[in-house]
Amino acid sequence: MKKIKIGILGYTKNYNKFLNNISSANSNYNINFIYTKKDLSNKLNKIKLINTLKISPIKFLVICEKSSKDEYINNLDFFIKKKIIIVQASTNHEIENHGFITQKLFKDYSFKDIFLRNSLKLNKNSINKFINNKKIIITGGAGSIGSSLVLNLLKYSPKLLCIIDNNEYNIFKLNRYLLNKYKKKIVTKIVNIDDASNLNSIFREIKPHIVYNTAALKHVSFLEDNPNQGLKINYLGTKNVLQASTINKVKFFIHVSTDKAANPINNLGISKLLSEIICKIVIRNSNTKVGIVRFGNVFDSYGSVSEIFKNNILNSKKIEISNPNVERFFMSKDEAADFLIYTSKLLLEKSKKGKTRTFIYEMGKPIKILDLAKKIIFLSGRPYNKYLSNKYYGLNKVEKMSENLLGKNENKIKTYDKLIYEIESSNNYYQKVNFKEINQIISLNNDNRTRKLISKLKKILI
Repeated sequence: MKKIKIGILGYTKNYNKFLNNISSANSNYNINFIYTKKDLSNKLNKIKLINTLKISPIKFLVICEKSSKDEYINNLDFFIKKKIIIVQASTNHEIENHGFITQKLFKDYSFKDIFLRNSLKLNKNSINKFINNKKIIITGGAGSIGSSLVLNLLKYSPKLLCIIDNNEYNIFKLNRYLLNKYKKKIVTKIVNIDDASNLNSIFREIKPHIVYNTAALKHVSFLEDNPNQGLKINYLGTKNVLQASTINKVKFFIHVSTDKAANPINNLGISKLLSEIICKIVIRNSNTKVGIVRFGNVFDSYGSVSEIFKNNILNSKKIEISNPNVERFFMSKDEAADFLIYTSKLLLEKSKKGKTRTFIYEMGKPIKILDLAKKIIFLSGRPYNKYLSNKYYGLNKVEKMSENLLGKNENKIKTYDKLIYEIESSNNYYQKVNFKEINQIISLNNDNRTRKLISKLKKILI
């Protein structure tokens, strides 16, 4: 049997048993080269590593010390092109107890590993002054973005966090994680944000200083099938939360929108653009300061493409892509949470009463979904040609090839810390929107009537 050629990266004495096993006469592997952790300590040897790989082809690159992973992360395209598979060396425990030479389970990777960019860094002192000892409500607080926001806010010692969500199981999971350590700081409420009466009761009870509205329906295909529910939660629910905030004299209200609200072509985009517009209308005669944030796709959020890809790999199913040229903006859950916190600080420092401000996070260039799939497969230690389908099922007519962050009549007006910019619209098209009609259609709960309404709104809003 022909032996498999491998290279070893970041070797230390901790991996002696691994090296002995892989070097034995019975091994299926032939070691082409070994780079120790010390070898990788200067730039010259890093260049040498890539040159070695060019002239000494291998099938597997085995990583020992995880601190050496930057050597392949920064050259990911090279490894994908050469079809070199990355695996993690087994620990002594795994070799002795399980006989494994390399780890076969799904390998962990970070957002930075894939997107190769730095995230927003918050000034802890300035944020602490804003969050410390405050009562805060987070709607959708047990969801992907909301739960990350909860965890990040707890770093700044709020007086109370009230988590509002309609998903009992997600609240249960979050409670199990938080209650032992933060029992006195956490209150959970199972409520739909389309229930205005219940929301008002909670707001009267809690008397929050800050409200983060992360609750939403976000899946394009589901909202195409359930347009009325999309308007009820994303538009009317936002209106309910904001009105409860203004009535109960909340100081700061931050609303999560999406890049799909810029020049919308689907029900999700329309419902979220309406949520942005209603924020501007409700706030006019209020002392509450309002900020809107537009997110791209949140990486590893519930139901996201990254979660779907990961599950496919773990279940040995091929990943299918709609179109090789589809691309999207991505941000991590921590980026999303810190963006929300930073936005509330901007509202504190620079906002005028009665004015709504809109912010966007600099997410770099959009990434092709095909490239994202390749990187996730590759970083999991699998050959992407075996886990990626070469057939494309076609882009849905209500999805764009590329998303925009700004609408046709929107412009950047200011940048903060190089990563956040504020936008302003020069179009007052929302004056043409008949909100009374929208409210009446929602109350009928008739999807066909709602579809006709949305078709009419598209002509006004796009």
